[in-house]
Amino acid sequence: MALPTRFWTTSGVGESDFSELDAIDQALIKSGIGYQNFIPVSSVPPAEEIFPRIDSKIGLTHVFIDNHWELLPISSTIHTVRAINTGVKGDLLVSAIALAKVNLVSREKPIDFVLAYENIGNELDVTTENATKGVEKLVNERHLIVDSSWGESGYKTVISSLEVKLEFGCSAVFVVFDPFTYKYKFVTS
Repeated sequence: MALPTRFWTTSGVGESDFSELDAIDQALIKSGIGYQNFIPVSSVPPAEEIFPRIDSKIGLTHVFIDNHWELLPISSTIHTVRAINTGVKGDLLVSAIALAKVNLVSREKPIDFVLAYENIGNELDVTTENATKGVEKLVNERHLIVDSSWGESGYKTVISSLEVKLEFGCSAVFVVFDPFTYKYKFVTS
């Protein structure tokens, strides 16, 4: 079984007069992950956040690993929690993911990880608030302890918004699991 150990957040918007798919592609490029394939995952990123170099003009991301910057491989497969909102000319598109850094005590050993809750809408404040309420609910249902390293609340929100001026638009937010630092653990039955 492969276990992720690090993550980063990114976002982007895109517009197109050609197609919705082209608008989505533009948002992926601006997010720095326009040359990868995605496996969507639900809501449990690993505990360590990193800050890669994202070139939003050409859509490339470099991750610091083993004392140097490594290009996120073209056509690689990455796991993401994602909130993607699409619409047409005149729409306000909002995408948000709220995160909580938490820990769980299991057999007297703390396990650190992050919970994420994605939300899309057409009002910035409401969409952001609903994402935060969603992650708070995940924390409370699991009776977890929130780490305050992201500030007093212990929560972090990543937001993308766009008022669509062309025919098609896309607002997107991602939590990307770092593919360079998966640990492999063999599970026996």
